[in-house]
This record gives sequence, structure tokens and C-alpha cells, in this order.
Amino acid sequence: MMMIATGADLIDALVKDNHNTVIFYENIYPALSIFKRILNETEGELTILAISNPVMKTLREISAHTDVDLSKARIVTLNLSGNGDGDVAFSYNQIDELTEYIKGLRGTLIILCRGLLKIIVEDYQKMFFRIIESIGDDLKIIAFTAWKSYSNGEIATISGMFDVAIHIRKMDNVFSFGEEVYELNVIQSIVPYIQPGTVYFKVGANLEMEEHG
Repeated sequence: MMMIATGADLIDALVKDNHNTVIFYENIYPALSIFKRILNETEGELTILAISNPVMKTLREISAHTDVDLSKARIVTLNLSGNGDGDVAFSYNQIDELTEYIKGLRGTLIILCRGLLKIIVEDYQKMFFRIIESIGDDLKIIAFTAWKSYSNGEIATISGMFDVAIHIRKMDNVFSFGEEVYELNVIQSIVPYIQPGTVYFKVGANLEMEEHG
């Protein structure tokens, strides 16, 4: 059984095992740190689904200004035009085609949507459900989305589609030599060794996850 004592331990456990995970964040900065660790620790085939042009812009920014290496990943874009900087592109009215494409993937699929699904897809919960229901055991999904974009009921519904659901938030009234400390709250888990609870981390240079305390 894995020992999970830090934020990095938790993310590494999610990367190594075949469990679908949704990560809700309140601030994109710590989420980018976690994204980088997942990117670095993932072995085998890796696909990134960037939902909307703002998400693609974020990927370009972190690639240009940090040591985040996107070259190991196949990048799929979903946007209004169906064109983009990625390797494959779909438009918002091609959800069926996107779902079929995802069914053929292997390895790890990272979904980045920044809470924009409610604007882009009328029944975004059904879209998530269709994707998760359609994949086989040889594809793992790790999805990032914004916590405050959803109601409590919507968060519960989305979390129920995944094996593990995590909420990232900044610790209140805690200062570590001027650096903010973040909580990784496991709000739901069907994985025995990933129990509901909280671990902590800081964001260091080049978006590296660092231990707190």
C-alpha cells in the first residue's frame, strides 16, 4: 500500500495507477504545478484535450516561460472553429466525433477545461459521462476544471463520475516565509489507499510542487 504524506505523493499515486480523477481548483497557479508534475511523471502515451482557445493560450504561455515540456503529449483542441495549434482539432458541434476519437486513445488523457464547459456544451455533464463510459481499461482520465464554476450539486454529480475527486484551495491564514500553502482535499475516493482527507504543498520555482512543513 502506498504511503501518501504529501501533495506530491498523492499526485504520483494518481499517475501510477489506473484511476480516473477530477481535480477542481480555485486558483489556476497551483493547478499548473500539479499539471506539470503529472506531465513529468506520466510514462507511455499521453494526450491533452484543451477545451477552448483560452486553454490553448495557457498551454503556450507555460511552455514558453517555464521548463514544462509539451512535446511528449499529443494535443487535441476543442474550440469554435475546429482549427487550432494542436495535433488534432474538433469544433464544439463535433462532440460525437471527439468522443469516438477518445475511444481509440491509450495511456493517459488530461482534460483541461477551466470551467468553460457550461458555456460550450449545453449538457456538459452528459458529455463527461459519455466519454468516461466509452473508454476502456487502457485509458486513464485526469480532468482539471474550476471549482467556482459549478453548484454543489453539479460538483457532486461530476465527482461521482470519477474514481477520485480532489479540490485544490489556498490555506487561509497560513504563511510559510511569504509563500502560499495549498491544500489538496480528497473529497471523494473509491481507492482504498487514497482516503478522504487533506495533504499540503507549495509551488516553487518553475512550478515545481514542494513539500510544506
